[in-house]
Amino acid sequence: MDFQTWLFNQANKTLAEALEEYLNPSEPKSMDEILSERRFKIISEPDKAFIIAFDKAINEFGYDYGGVIRSGNVFSPLLIVYGKTDTKSRPCPARIYIDDNGIRFRLFLNKVDAHRQYIENAPAHIKNAFTSDSGRCTLC
Repeated sequence: MDFQTWLFNQANKTLAEALEEYLNPSEPKSMDEILSERRFKIISEPDKAFIIAFDKAINEFGYDYGGVIRSGNVFSPLLIVYGKTDTKSRPCPARIYIDDNGIRFRLFLNKVDAHRQYIENAPAHIKNAFTSDSGRCTLC
């Protein structure tokens, strides 16, 4: 991990806490442990529950967030980027943008036409993301 990423991940920690973690690194934390840190108090409990459930589900497909919640970009100050586990290029299927207004979830889907029958017969909350204006990505 480079210094800038490490430094960002120390937000809302005391100097003593940051130094302790740097000098005595612990095992990678679970998403649940990370989201319980003080710096993520801006995330509502329902949004935390969604992130934890999504993280668990996408891990089963061989994707993870690399153990680091990144400093964001123009869309949000915090960003969770999922990528293929144990690969060099880490293709990105999903991102979760975090800011004071909550979270925004973005999927990068390939070959959607191959799943057309499923989408057409899916429950409304899934189908609407593909077929209605209310499901349109607000980041694009």
